[in-house]
Amino acid sequence: AASELIKSNNLSQGILKLQEQVKNLKKEMEALQSAGNKEIEAVEVNGVKIVIDELKAGDPKKAVDEIKNKYEKVAVLILQENGGKVRVTAGSKNCDVHSGNWVKATAEVVGGKGGGKPDFASGGGTDASKIGEAKEKAMEFVKEAL
Repeated sequence: AASELIKSNNLSQGILKLQEQVKNLKKEMEALQSAGNKEIEAVEVNGVKIVIDELKAGDPKKAVDEIKNKYEKVAVLILQENGGKVRVTAGSKNCDVHSGNWVKATAEVVGGKGGGKPDFASGGGTDASKIGEAKEKAMEFVKEAL
C-alpha cells in the first residue's frame, strides 16, 4: 500500500504509511522476544546460584548480565539456537567458575569452541541437536568447579 502511494507521487502519505508499518513491526518484535523469554530458574550449588538454560529469542549477553545483577554469587550459561548453530554465552560473579573455561567445555559438545575472561565468555558450535547434552556438560563442569 505504501509503495502505491509513493508511485502516485503522494510521498508524504507514503512516508507516513511506512512509518506506521515500522512502528507495528517493532511492537511485534518486542512481543515475540518477551514471549520467548520465559522466567529462568536458578538452582543452588554450594551457596552459588547456577543458571543453565536455553534462550529462544533475545540477546544472550543481555540475559547473562541481567542474571548476574540479580544474584550475589552466580554462574550463568545461556545457549541459543539460531539457524542450526548454537551460541554459548556465560558469566560468573563471586564464585570459582571460570566463564571462559566453562564456555570452552560446553561449546565442544555442540561441535564448536569458545572462551573468554573469568567473569564473561562466549563461543558457539554447529550442532544444535546436542543442546541438551551441552546443558548436562555445563552442569557437570559447575559441580566440579564448586
